[in-house]
Amino acid sequence: MSKDAMTAEKRLVSTINLEPVDRIVCAPETGNYAGQYVGITNKEFVWEFATKGLAAIEKLAHDYPMWDCSADINGITSGFVAERAGMGKMKLPGKELPDNAASQVLETEVMSRDDYSLVKRKGYGEYQLTFLERANSISREEVLQGIAEAGRIRGIELTSIRNRGQVPLYGDLGGLVPFDAFSLTRSIEQYFKE
Repeated sequence: MSKDAMTAEKRLVSTINLEPVDRIVCAPETGNYAGQYVGITNKEFVWEFATKGLAAIEKLAHDYPMWDCSADINGITSGFVAERAGMGKMKLPGKELPDNAASQVLETEVMSRDDYSLVKRKGYGEYQLTFLERANSISREEVLQGIAEAGRIRGIELTSIRNRGQVPLYGDLGGLVPFDAFSLTRSIEQYFKE
């Protein structure tokens, strides 16, 4: 097998710029697969992400070294964070779902069309905080605890990604773009209708 002539970051940037590359960028979104690969349940991967989940990803990356970019943002799907500041209302393995089921995001209408005015008045950040409070039936303080934990986990995840010689496909922050957040707050059906 030939040696790579480019770093993962150079390969990704060159690909984005439509420049020649030494090989195709490999950027799998592994999700819970890494846990399955090493033999742990999705419950363990989600609820013990900072230890078991990250170790599973390290093993997978070690066994498949051509992996250039991490397309995962596991901080927002780890159990503690998902319940407070994830992508919205979620069902999680080991809690609402069987231990080896995949996490599920529930698109439910927790905000109405009228609530978009909140974005205009107070900004997207306030809209997202309000949405997470409503979707998860929790306090602002609990949402902020989830956001802080997501940041802590993302920091660990980013260090691991870079130590492996990879780059984060979605950048350092990751997270939801407004389109995704709005469709999750309204439900995709209501979002497209109104």
